[in-house]
Formats: sequence, C-alpha cells, structure tokens
Amino acid sequence: MSMKHIGYYALVLSCLIASCEDEMRDTEVPTVRIISPAADTKLWLEVTAAAEVIDDQSVSRVEFYLNDDLLGEDTEAPYELKFNSKKYEDGKYTLKTVAYDGANNQSSATREIEIFNTLLEVNVGESYLSDDLEKWLVIANTQGKVTDYAMMENGKNINFKRSEGMESEEFHTMIIDRYLFSSQSEYININEYHGVLPSIWTLSSSGKGDSLGTAKITYTYGNEYRMNISSHNISESNWNNNYYVEFDSMISRATLTIEKKPASVFVNVVKRNDNNEPPQYVFIKDLAIGSEHTLSQKEFISMKVGQTTILPENKSLSINVYGVSDEEIEYQLYYNFLNKEATNLITYIPENGFKDYSYRLGLSLDQYHSYKFDKGLPSSTYTMPQFNLEITDISLESFSTTIEGEADFSTIVWKYNEYDELGHRDMHRYVYTNVDEGKVEVKFTEIPTEILKKYPLLQNHHNDVTYTHSSINNYEGISSLSDYLNLIYSPNYKTPYYENITIYPDNSNARLSKVKLPKHLQEEKIRRGETW
Repeated sequence: MSMKHIGYYALVLSCLIASCEDEMRDTEVPTVRIISPAADTKLWLEVTAAAEVIDDQSVSRVEFYLNDDLLGEDTEAPYELKFNSKKYEDGKYTLKTVAYDGANNQSSATREIEIFNTLLEVNVGESYLSDDLEKWLVIANTQGKVTDYAMMENGKNINFKRSEGMESEEFHTMIIDRYLFSSQSEYININEYHGVLPSIWTLSSSGKGDSLGTAKITYTYGNEYRMNISSHNISESNWNNNYYVEFDSMISRATLTIEKKPASVFVNVVKRNDNNEPPQYVFIKDLAIGSEHTLSQKEFISMKVGQTTILPENKSLSINVYGVSDEEIEYQLYYNFLNKEATNLITYIPENGFKDYSYRLGLSLDQYHSYKFDKGLPSSTYTMPQFNLEITDISLESFSTTIEGEADFSTIVWKYNEYDELGHRDMHRYVYTNVDEGKVEVKFTEIPTEILKKYPLLQNHHNDVTYTHSSINNYEGISSLSDYLNLIYSPNYKTPYYENITIYPDNSNARLSKVKLPKHLQEEKIRRGETW
C-alpha cells in the first residue's frame, strides 16, 4: 500500500473517531432539587441544607450558596452541607444549590428561607421603671436551664439571641421585679412564662415620666361615704396610665401628675354598707395643667340603676363595672360585692360621659372562684367556666396537674410572706404555662446566682414559698400563652375578654369537689393539724 493510500485511510479513520466523540459528548445538564430545609421556614443555630441531584452520567459536586455567599460544596451523595446561621443577621435569604456533572454541565435550584435567631426583643420605655423598682429578664431553655439574663434600664432595648443547644423553637422567660419600699420592707414578684415563642415586647413608659404639670382636686363628703378617684392620661402610643386612689377621710385632696395630654379624671363616692343608694360621680374630661378643682356635693351626679342579676344558689358575687369614655379609656365605675344571702345585684351606670361598658363578673363558693370579663352589661343569665383540676405532683422544683375543660393556659402561684414590727417582706412566684391536651407539667426555671446574691430575701427564702392556688384562663382571640404575652406587651394593649377560674386548695368543699391533691400532701396537712 502506497504512502498516499495510508494517509488517505488515516484521514478517514480520524474523521470517524471525531464523529463518534461528538455523538458521545455529555450535553445533558443534571437535575437538582432542594429537599431541606422546607420553603419559607424559620431557621436557627446550625442548619442542614440538602439537595437531590440526578444526572445521566455522573455528578462531580454540588455547591451551596446563601444569597451570593458560597457556603461550601459536597462531592458525594447524599449532597448536604451544615452551616451556622448565627453568622448571619436575622432576615430572609435565598438558599441556592448548583449541581455540576462530569462534563461541567450545571443547573441550579433556589428556595426562600428566613434566619431567626432572636428569641426576645424588649423595647423599654424612657420612663417605664419607677425609682423603687428593679427589673430583670431571664431566658432559659425548655428544661429550665438559664442561658442569658439582663437587668432592665429605662430607654435601653434588650435583644436576647438563641444560645447553642436551644434547638426547640419554644423557650422559657422569667421577669423578676424587686420593689424596695424601705430598708425593712420589700416585695419580690416573679412571673415565669413557659413555652414562649420568639416575639417583640414593648414596655411603654408609664407611671413616672417627665411630667407636663399637675392639677389638684379637693372634694368634701360625709364620713359615711367611701371616695374613689381614677385618673387617666393618654400617651402618644395610646397606652393608658391609670392611677387609682381610695380616700376614707371626709375631706380628700389629690394632686395628679399630668404626663401626656389629654388628661381626665373620674371621681365617685358610694355610701358605705348601703347597696340601695346609687353611687355618685364627677367626670372631668379635660384636666388642665395647674388647675385646681374644688368639688361640692351638689356637683356629683347620681348613677342610674343598670340591671338586676339573679344570683345562683349559695354563691357570692362580685362585679366591677367599667365605662369607656370618648377617648377610648376604661374607668372603673363601680365595684359591688354581695354575700351568699343576697338574691340579686343592682349595677349602676352613669347618666352621661361614657359611650360603652364592660364588666368583670365573679362567682365564689368558698375558696372556688370563677370570673368572666365581657362586653356590654351583665345579664340575668350567664355561663361561667367549668373546670376540674387534679394536682398529681407538687414540690419546689416541679408541678403537675390534669385539667378537664378548655383552657388557653394555666397559672400556678406560690407565696412567701413575713411581717414584723419593722416592716414586711413578700415574695410571689407566678408560673404561666400552656395547657397541653389537658395536662400541665412544670419544671421551675432556675434563678441566676447573681440575682440570688443581690437580693437576700430571694436567696434566703426562695425555698420557703408555699403553693397557694391555681388559675385556668380562657381568653377571647387567644390560643396560647405567647398570644397572651404579645397582647399585654403591645403598645396598644387593651384588656382582653376572658373567662377564668381560680382554685384555692385550702377549703374542704372546693378541694373535694374541684381539686384533688396528692396523698402525701393530704397526709402532711393532717400531720400539721389542718382540716381535710
């Protein structure tokens, strides 16, 4: 074969090989799908991103991006990558995966996610704390282990971030209030909230702000009357400041501090031990700075009879009637309490000055109390909440109950009180928790050592608190404890309508019919000589 022919056949073979390589070249892009995390989910701490990739030949690598930031890559299935979300600010991000095959063909997939490592953001008003109050916020995981805490300061916001190990979305928070009235008199109140979701609280300025001025009110009435005064100021955030003072002297003087405009005052008098005479009142809508009001008996207007309510048999009843003024402020108009022998209740409504009413109705049978807060006026027929509660365990570390009846959340209360000739020392601990399928199980949150050492009352007597009562709460438009907290710590807070039952386990009738204590507590009461 001549060299010419050899060259010809070599050229033909080369063309055939090139044609075959063209036919075998990989032009198919891989298919990629994000399988974790789910779309539009809130993520915290360590996040695992995972992708599913399919290719007709092979997959060389998968890259993971958060927005345009390369997080890393994985070269072997299953294709996943872990990253610490705490390196990024809270907010919405685009998670992107890019898959490459052996021929460097690529395809991508995206998913919107939200990083949310903030547990609690607290906005403290410029004058929220009074001079005699110190207030702490404590954050703990769902086992009650403290992860962070801070002391509140006026005008200073607090931002608690999620700590390592707090994998659950829920957490516990505790508010410790310490009031010092004198060197020998103090009060510590602990509100402990379990199963809270991340949220923002606004603690609006109230009480002691920069006052615009003062107004004085003087009024004279007979000793047989009890006098009440409630003043209201509206701040820019519509937070209602309520000062309620009761005077028992014949001539009463009140100096009211006006912090925001407009300011108004409601004064009423009621005859002692006489439910037949209607209360009388004066309502001043615009309380001017520097004004002095001397109210005579002739200026007081009698309230009118509102309604007669028939009481259930063997029940005592209490009622608070509230009026809403044109400024959307609620005033307590009249409080009435009748004993078991009474058969009906007369409520009183002012002739003018108020456009709407609400009431808080309470029924009592010994130590078993039911409450209902509702719109409108009390009627002669109503339905009170019905619950059964059985305490299955109680100690200084834990508390368990079972509950029959609908409830949004439950409150358990412990108290310690000490009085002597020098003063008084009081400590209350309230634990609020969700009701999960009729059960409440509480393990108390620990108190940071720094706070225990700072307050001797808390350090020396935090084990001396004794269980006093439990409450079961059902609120309108609320389905969880977090909903309740977001409502009461809102700048536009208004009293929600609710049903509530409070159970005191120190009365035989209430205890036997509605509350059951563990056997060891029954025996302890017997040893102490208490009636069971």
